[in-house]
Amino acid sequence: MRIALLKEPSLMRDILVHELKTLFPAIEFTAYGPENQEVLLNDYESIRLLIIDLDTNMDESKIIDFYKSQNIKVAVWFSTLDNPELFDLLKLNLNGYFFNGMEKEELTYAIQTIVKGKRYVHPEINQIFLNDYSRLHNHAKPRPVGILSKREWEVLELLTKGYKNQEIAKFLFITEKTVKIYVSSILRTLEVEDRTNAVLTAIRNKWFVL
Repeated sequence: MRIALLKEPSLMRDILVHELKTLFPAIEFTAYGPENQEVLLNDYESIRLLIIDLDTNMDESKIIDFYKSQNIKVAVWFSTLDNPELFDLLKLNLNGYFFNGMEKEELTYAIQTIVKGKRYVHPEINQIFLNDYSRLHNHAKPRPVGILSKREWEVLELLTKGYKNQEIAKFLFITEKTVKIYVSSILRTLEVEDRTNAVLTAIRNKWFVL
């Protein structure tokens, strides 16, 4: 299995590839620059995931369309939330949306999530998407009785605000382990795979207004 990284050649790229190889010793990582676009369009059969750094000096739309047509997973990596392509790329429903500053644990989780066939959206990007969605649906409705406990509603509300487990634990004066238990219970009850879909369920049902 091979994961390809499309990014301008630099020391940072070399360090990133080294880190990825250390985190995933069983996976082959190959780095490409914009000059290798034609290679990526021909040498793709063993690639399971393509990660595109949007700071790469090229038009990525052609390669995204091609890889999607081949049913190969695609993730894009943003360096700024002011990127004008943000909402257009979100509409493409790609497999991953990364953001600069990700710690090793988050990067590991993101890649594992995508490889397992799920979708990863970085919390910073997810929050922008949810804020935009909530502007169109800004009237809260009564929450259904008997679905979640009071504490689970509190955790879900903080998830809709983009809080991470550590921040939720600090806000509610509980441990991170307890937060994880509540989050897992919420996912089971709402019958969703991840936190992003739990939050989207809450927003779609207008249980919270951001």
